[in-house]
Amino acid sequence: MTFARTQGIPCGRPADVLRLGPRPVTMLSTDQELLTRDLVTFIDNEVSAGFEPVEPETDLMMTGLVDSLGVVLIVDWLEQRLGIQIDPADVVLENFVSVEAMVCFVAEQGASGAG
Repeated sequence: MTFARTQGIPCGRPADVLRLGPRPVTMLSTDQELLTRDLVTFIDNEVSAGFEPVEPETDLMMTGLVDSLGVVLIVDWLEQRLGIQIDPADVVLENFVSVEAMVCFVAEQGASGAG
């Protein structure tokens, strides 16, 4: 299932299902916004290799703000924060190019029943 990204709500839906542990949990747009804010803060404080502030739509790889080790740190943070497991095959540029893409990826994984 694919969701269009729209400005303000990464996945373009008012609610997505996020699988936390053994049962799916609804991820409302406010949850997405909170995750977006927390992930931006994490990247700014713990991962970013640059001096530019990270925005949800910032291309983290092209700007050089995040390298491959940074992606590993982000994946670990997402797994710990959300109580999910991210398949290594899903750790691709399309899903981790920006905070917005990561939040949408996580929501889509929950909606498809993965996790």
